[in-house]
Amino acid sequence: MITDALVASHVANQTLALTTTSAPATANTAHVVSGFAGGALASAAAGPAFGHWGWGGVCAVAGVWLLLGWLSASAHSDRSVHR
Repeated sequence: MITDALVASHVANQTLALTTTSAPATANTAHVVSGFAGGALASAAAGPAFGHWGWGGVCAVAGVWLLLGWLSASAHSDRSVHR
């Protein structure tokens, strides 16, 4: 069930990236690379966090990652509004 939600989210975000630009191949590359890099970095941080603080540390890493994504998305939408 969770996997279905993740796939649906990925498809929705990828569709948005591909339909809102004049360079869909570049947007697709950026989407896939950033998703892979973000997942790899979060996983690398979650391992030591689990070793030091258990599941609470893993949840803290997830919370920080979500906050960074939200801040990044809101900064991007602020820039596009002022153009």
